[in-house]
Amino acid sequence: MRWFWIFAILTFPLSGQAFTLLGAANYGDLAQGHNAKSLALGATSVAVETGAAALFTNPAALTRVNRAYSEASFGIIYSREIVSQKVFDSFESTIGDAAIATNKTVNGFPYLGGFVIPLDLFGLSKNYVVSLGYTSLYDFHYEHEQENRDSEYQITNTLAYSSEGSLNSFSLGFAAHPFPVLSMGASVHILTGEHTIHFEYDDRSTSDETDEVWGMDYENLSGYNLSLGVLVQPLAVRDRFTVGAYLQTPAEISGDQSMSVDVLSTDRQVTYPLRAGLGIDYMPRNPLVSRLVADFIYNNYSQMEDDNNPDLDLEDTVEFHVGLEHVLAENVPVRIGFYWEPTATDNDLASTFLTFGSGYQVDYFMLDIGVKLGKRNYRDGDVSYNANNQAVFDRIQIEDVKIEETYGQLIATLKYGF
Repeated sequence: MRWFWIFAILTFPLSGQAFTLLGAANYGDLAQGHNAKSLALGATSVAVETGAAALFTNPAALTRVNRAYSEASFGIIYSREIVSQKVFDSFESTIGDAAIATNKTVNGFPYLGGFVIPLDLFGLSKNYVVSLGYTSLYDFHYEHEQENRDSEYQITNTLAYSSEGSLNSFSLGFAAHPFPVLSMGASVHILTGEHTIHFEYDDRSTSDETDEVWGMDYENLSGYNLSLGVLVQPLAVRDRFTVGAYLQTPAEISGDQSMSVDVLSTDRQVTYPLRAGLGIDYMPRNPLVSRLVADFIYNNYSQMEDDNNPDLDLEDTVEFHVGLEHVLAENVPVRIGFYWEPTATDNDLASTFLTFGSGYQVDYFMLDIGVKLGKRNYRDGDVSYNANNQAVFDRIQIEDVKIEETYGQLIATLKYGF
């Protein structure tokens, strides 16, 4: 049975789905790996024990596991996008919004996999832990179809945009608990991936045929970065209070770029931003087992670079995550959380997510379920697009378009201890 789980985790294909216009236009949506427990607790992972998910944020939290196990996470994502255009009467007065695009996607996919192995399994000290895993770091998947209309609500042109691919992280981590109050960890992330873009534009005023077909491929994406983390547990409250912090270095991603109108490919390098986080895990004195967790995550997007886009201008963001866990009965926790995630193009645009879930353990098997629901509304004129496929987004942008995004995700994590 052990080798079945090892084989399953090592062989399932990795992919992620994000499905937002801003993500497709601005170097992908951040899809930093969370398993079901982490997701249900407001996508927290800096100080709380989350298993292999700690490998991708604060590797020092790996020391909080109490046994060796393998884990695999599978997810389902629902995404709905409604794009509306203002409609005017004969006096040029606004009479409402009319939908010009409704894009809906439901997809299932493997999400995260890994091993967490305390070294006492090999006769060494249990204060040392190694971990191996992989997940999607940034996601490029997006589908968009749109009909643009004139003031009389007649179709003037149509467009279809599709984007596929992801930037994936294959990671190896090590954590140590050398002192009762201190744990330290480090992980190295080998990053690989690809990104494909396809665009079609049809101007109804000229002909019934497609006027423009355009595509771009980013292939052989590769790079690396590091995560460094610590956990501190003050002696007086060591069993009830933990503070964690981590730093993830920038990642320089190199690859080959080619366009459908070109024969030759060119080199391209994008530097993804530094991330840093601070988190707490607090268990109050209570006959019933409860815990409160909270994270602050800083993303240094203002230092992001693209050698094909020297005028790139993004804003740093600070995310806030909070979660609460309460064990109602033996082996049955109830989890709920919330997090707020601003957008790098404009901090005033933010997504808010409600999360919840539970878990259950039977012998060597552990099953966790996590769900998140979120929404984001904005006007197209309020944001800027920074991708070097600017011509595409010049087509998508029309005056004062309203975009409504609804997002849902379910993750199931199955662990097998050994």
